[in-house]
This record gives sequence, structure tokens and C-alpha cells, in this order.
Amino acid sequence: MNLICCDSRLERYLSQAKPNTASTPLVLTFFFWNAGNVMQKSARGLLQSLLYQIFCQDRTILQAVLSSRLGLQDLSPHHVWSLKQLKELLKIAVTISSRRCCFFIDGLDEFDEGFWELLDMLDSLKQLANVKICVSSRPLHVFEKSFEGQAKLRLQDLTRESISTYVKHRLIDDERVKRLLERKPDSSDNLIRNILERAQGVFLWVTLVVNDLWQGVINNDDWEMLLQRLEDCPGEVEQVYERMWARYQGDLKRYKEKAEYYFRLVLFKETSLLQFTICVREELQTIYEDSTPCMEE
Repeated sequence: MNLICCDSRLERYLSQAKPNTASTPLVLTFFFWNAGNVMQKSARGLLQSLLYQIFCQDRTILQAVLSSRLGLQDLSPHHVWSLKQLKELLKIAVTISSRRCCFFIDGLDEFDEGFWELLDMLDSLKQLANVKICVSSRPLHVFEKSFEGQAKLRLQDLTRESISTYVKHRLIDDERVKRLLERKPDSSDNLIRNILERAQGVFLWVTLVVNDLWQGVINNDDWEMLLQRLEDCPGEVEQVYERMWARYQGDLKRYKEKAEYYFRLVLFKETSLLQFTICVREELQTIYEDSTPCMEE
């Protein structure tokens, strides 16, 4: 969303949508962030930020609002606005404006006070004549249902090919990975498909997960352990960071479990050296299975 808002072509395209309008539109943005402070994830933060941007971009709107509402000029600088007052003030400011107002609101799923309240505010803005709204969110059911039938883009559709190329170049094309895949010709496609489905178009998530898988390759993980790494990766970017931060401890646990398995094999007196080798080498297990004759009753 930030890329769109900062693009120099945005103002031109918005003006082309209404060619008979002389004034440039007001571009108003807000980026919800659940990990931030209260004002970054609340209705109050949204409303106050939008009002501030409107008044900064067009001082005539501020003067008109002050003139139209008796008593506003007499309020204390420390006056605490209620949500009802802020909503009413935003509606007045947008209605008074002679310029179109284009709202770009990112991360609806990061809102921290109930999605229906947020949707109600957006619906109220949408009813005004000179308003355009562009929102973004993870594909939560509540938003998909509310915006059903509206024009939309899915990030994963736009980045799918780039993510697939990145995974192939960064991971699949490595000689060590190719050796793991020699007897699993379809596994690379399945891995890429799995990453694409879980990424939901978020390239940063893909980068972090591929780095984690690459660490497994360096550690000589077999294919099953690499798949387990992918399965263990959380769906949220922040959680992936936390997992990578604690990777050493996680890897230690994983390899201790593997080592325990090897020790048990050694301690089992009836295990020959050949059987032990086959047990610990995945590629030998496949060869052994392929070469073992079937016994018919």
C-alpha cells in the first residue's frame, strides 16, 4: 500500500478518473500496526490521523469546519475528543471539501477494537459523494464477505511467479538439494507449491522461511527434516523472526531427537552395521525398498 501511495503516478491516475475536476484530490493514508502503540491500531488513531492530514493539506477546510461548528475554537488544546465527535468531524470535513478525498487504509486485520466497528466507519465514508477508498488486509472471512463484489487484487496472484523463481534459484537449484531430490522427482514442485500457498503473497515470509530451510541444508538435514522445518514455520512474519532467533535451541532439540534414535539403534544388539546404515540414510532406504523382492503367499 505504501508503494502505491508514494508512487508519482498516483495523482495523475486519480485526476484522470475525474478529468473535469480542476483541483487535485486529497490523498489520505493510514497504516494499522497491531504491534505498535494504541494510536496505531485503534479507531481514535485512524480518525485523528485522517483529520490531521485533511487539515494540513487544505487549510480552507479547517477554516470552514471551525466556522460551521460553534464552540470548536473555544475548546481547550487538551480536550479529549470522543469517537462520536471525531466521526462527525471527519464527515463534516469531507463533505465541506471541494476536492475529492481518496483514502488508502492498510492492514485492516491489524485493527484492535472489533472489525465491525471499523467496517461501519468505512461504510459511512463510502456513502459520501466525493470519496474513494482503497483498503488492504489479509484474507479474513469478515472482510471478504463485507467487500464481496468489489474490485480487488490478491497479492499472491501478483507475486506467485516471482516467489516461485526465488525459491527455485535460492534453494532448489543448489547441488546439495538436487542430490536430496534425485529419487523424489516431484518433491521440488510440491515444496514450491506448499510455500506459495502458505506465503499468501508475502515475500518477506518466503525469504525468512527459505533462509531457515537453507540452514537445514547446511546442517545436512535429509528431505524429511527439511519438510518438517517448513511445517514448523509459523504463518506470521513476526513469529518466523522469533523462531529464527531461537533457531539454535530448536535445532539442538531436533538433532538431539535424531541422535537419540541413532543411539537406540546402536544399543539394539541385533542391528547389523548394514541395517544401521540403511536406517540412517534415506536414499539407501529407497534403494533397499526397490531391490527387496516381494514374498508371495
